[in-house]
Amino acid sequence: MAQPDEIVEDAPEAEETEQDEAREKADREAARKLRSEATNLRKRLKELEAERDAATKTEVEKAREAGKAEAQAEVLKDRALDKLETRAARTFADPEDARALLASKVDDFVADGQVDVTAIDDALADLLKRKPHLAVAGKRFEGSADGGARNSATPQKLTAADIRKLAAEGKHAEIVKARQEGRIDYETARQQS
Repeated sequence: MAQPDEIVEDAPEAEETEQDEAREKADREAARKLRSEATNLRKRLKELEAERDAATKTEVEKAREAGKAEAQAEVLKDRALDKLETRAARTFADPEDARALLASKVDDFVADGQVDVTAIDDALADLLKRKPHLAVAGKRFEGSADGGARNSATPQKLTAADIRKLAAEGKHAEIVKARQEGRIDYETARQQS
């Protein structure tokens, strides 16, 4: 069993440990507050430096930057109008009509320094609803892209061999009809005779 003298001696050590822990906690809290304050001061310093730099810029530099920003905005507007005309080529008979009619709304087609294709498509669709006469009549392109020979609308001319074959088959009416339509090739028939 512990002696009463030992219990009394342990009490100051426990108080010292509690006091040390309380001091460490207070020190950590103070350090956290100091770091937070230092961060805020650095941020404020940067803001003040930026204000100072802006105030010390010459009028020429400010004008140059403003001109550059304006030029970039104009280029972006031109790109938006070009994109509008390109997309209008699919559904408008004359895409330049769409460009002319929507040019006043070009600012609506630019968002965050980019061309907003969705806004362009919506404006084109709205324009076609309001002015359907601007739309392409029928299909824009007809035929295939093969560029090959087409079936002619005129029936084929009959040669002497064709005439003999039709006569052998007893199709005299077709021969008469071909003669009336001018589909007998007399040059080839004479050469083959």
